[in-house]
Amino acid sequence: MLKRFTQSYDARLIDAIQSDKPDVVAKRLTLDKLGKLSQDEQNTLVNVALSQANPKILSLLLAALGKSVCQQNSQWLLVSLEQTNALALLTELLHAKVPASDLTLIDAVVSQKDKGDWLMIISRLAEHGLTVEQHPTLLTTALRNDHQNLVHYLIEAGSELPIEPPQGCSDDIWLYAKRCADNKAVRALLGP
Repeated sequence: MLKRFTQSYDARLIDAIQSDKPDVVAKRLTLDKLGKLSQDEQNTLVNVALSQANPKILSLLLAALGKSVCQQNSQWLLVSLEQTNALALLTELLHAKVPASDLTLIDAVVSQKDKGDWLMIISRLAEHGLTVEQHPTLLTTALRNDHQNLVHYLIEAGSELPIEPPQGCSDDIWLYAKRCADNKAVRALLGP
């Protein structure tokens, strides 16, 4: 019992986060001491919440930290991609206004996540400010990996099709990509 009173606020909050009990975390956050923690201590709390991979706890913590703190910490998005339920965690971070404009996010998605997750994560990032045209190699990567849905999405979002098929790109996906680009061009000519 004495340990509870001698433990620091952030240590008790970390214990609550690691216990994976959102109601306990919510009670700890109402103590209004979160704002008195240093930036390093706040980052530690968010990183612990991300490692627990519980979107509800993460949401509670981000709401308590406030928008101004969240807007300064785009590295949290990279940490979220390392977790098993990255999309749910990423969504909570984006709703808390963590900026999604960091191009290293795209590289992290492609290198760390399964091919099947690429489209959902990239489209979620695009909903929150990431423009896919800023990352010219993404379409090439999708073509090389025969990711038909992502190729379609990227072309519709404004990625330019290379003049020649990239090395490692199958003929089928290249023809599909050309059809997507042609269809987009025709729709643009015909207007709304």
